[in-house]
Amino acid sequence: MDEYKQWFMNEMSGMPVSGWYRSTCVGGTLTITEECFERMKNDPEWEKTVLGMIRNMYSSTGLMGSKMIGNQVIGSTPEQCYGEGIPVKDASPLSESNEESWWEKRHERMEKLMEEREKEALKIVRSQKAAVQGNYLTSLMAGE
Repeated sequence: MDEYKQWFMNEMSGMPVSGWYRSTCVGGTLTITEECFERMKNDPEWEKTVLGMIRNMYSSTGLMGSKMIGNQVIGSTPEQCYGEGIPVKDASPLSESNEESWWEKRHERMEKLMEEREKEALKIVRSQKAAVQGNYLTSLMAGE
């Protein structure tokens, strides 16, 4: 299996990468599962399909695009193959805008969530404190 993986990686490293892909994808991962390697080794059609998917990914072109971090997973069936691109803020003057980046929006959502959770925690503490005080007063009254 190690020899097959080495052969496959050599095939991938020989694929051309488009300038558009290089300029928009600033990082990321390509994960090929062990099950996928097993299937490719035994199924030449699946091997051809996977090589085609990778070739298409690297040779993609477009007119414009924002910088992104890509994540691609290739499994042993089409249903187990998926990917996404997470946008990142670009420092070039062409991409500057008044719009917040994905990361800034995420940060704001997380801060709001933290505030909400803090308020909920305070409500719980206050209700527990009131319950303890009520129990204390009840025990004092019962003791008299």
